[in-house]
Amino acid sequence: MADPPTRRRTRPRHPLPHRRHTAHRLNAAVRTRRLAYNPAAYAVPARTAAPERSCRTPEQAAAFLRYNATAYTDQVTDLFELMIGTGLRRREALGLHWHDVHLAEHRLYVRWSLTAIGNNHLHLGPPETPMWRRR
Repeated sequence: MADPPTRRRTRPRHPLPHRRHTAHRLNAAVRTRRLAYNPAAYAVPARTAAPERSCRTPEQAAAFLRYNATAYTDQVTDLFELMIGTGLRRREALGLHWHDVHLAEHRLYVRWSLTAIGNNHLHLGPPETPMWRRR
């Protein structure tokens, strides 16, 4: 007899499946009046640690810029170089205006951020961070 085919997961597993299942069961017990209240209703779940971000080395960044300049005929290489050199986020770089760039003074003011809302609409607004003016 052949082994049954293995099932591949198409999306990641919920980080706390047991907590979700337990909350569902406790809420069902309250609805059916087997419990007077849900004892876990006000429990504060522990926060999971954010994955560690990886940074590129200067050699990797230079290789990326060289590849981008040859593969994409220098369409967005200057934008990527600006983002790598200044640490701008993508939405901040796309929200730049020419009057915020002072080449002679070597200054760049981040006053706008371009954000996609629901992948349908673009919104140009102030950056989300409190220190939104970078040099």
